[in-house]
Amino acid sequence: MNIIWLNGRFVNESPVFLPSDRIRIGDGVFDTMLAVDGVPVHANEHFKRLLGHADVLRIKTDWSVSDLKAAADGLLEQNKSDTGKFAVNTVITRGPGERGLKLPKNPAIQCVMSVSPAPAEFPPVHAVIASVSRNEGSPLSRIKSCNYGDNILALAEANEKGANEAIMLNNRGNIACASTSNIFILRNGKLLTPKLDDGALDGITRRNLIKKHGAVETSFTAADLAASEGIYLTSSVRGVVAVETLDGKKLPRPSLEIDKEFHLI
Repeated sequence: MNIIWLNGRFVNESPVFLPSDRIRIGDGVFDTMLAVDGVPVHANEHFKRLLGHADVLRIKTDWSVSDLKAAADGLLEQNKSDTGKFAVNTVITRGPGERGLKLPKNPAIQCVMSVSPAPAEFPPVHAVIASVSRNEGSPLSRIKSCNYGDNILALAEANEKGANEAIMLNNRGNIACASTSNIFILRNGKLLTPKLDDGALDGITRRNLIKKHGAVETSFTAADLAASEGIYLTSSVRGVVAVETLDGKKLPRPSLEIDKEFHLI
């Protein structure tokens, strides 16, 4: 049985959330972070972002970045996850509440962290452009909230069409993201990625591609995808992955000079 970290204690994995927990209405945030050989990757960035996303939902917790970093280190040690790649998942919810949407006066914030093996390899990405739109006007489009309904529907649509990834447009018709990833295109040898106000999540790998490899934030459309020199998806666990086909059409895949931190596949 795995060990989890729950509200400051290491305990055996078991059902965590009560039926009355407000996670039932999406009132929470989460983070997924890569750990390699027992060492969390970009932990400070992940946990600072997670707490910032909790603030967006007005979930106030006493846990600090350093507290969560220590919890992740301890959790990896407790589970003997010191060799290979692992995904560290952290969820913060407002806790149990009465029926309805009104915020509880004295919320019992719940914070749980778990670890699981990360896939050794990922299947080739075959994507479609989904009919489900990303609402770029919603604050939820820019945080990892526990409400991923639109993304779930977009991915289900992709699966029904024989693909394994969905690319989502926003309400203005611009590209926002993939169902669980940020998206980049290569145009004239330059990496481009949607702006945050297009409904893109402020992904950690996205940040580092902008900072370290000069990727540029800009708006672009489905037509720009089709005309690009390559399409790439990024996430913390998967790194950078090339999209092989889009709507059934094989895509070019030029080589990128990206350091091994991003493990391009």
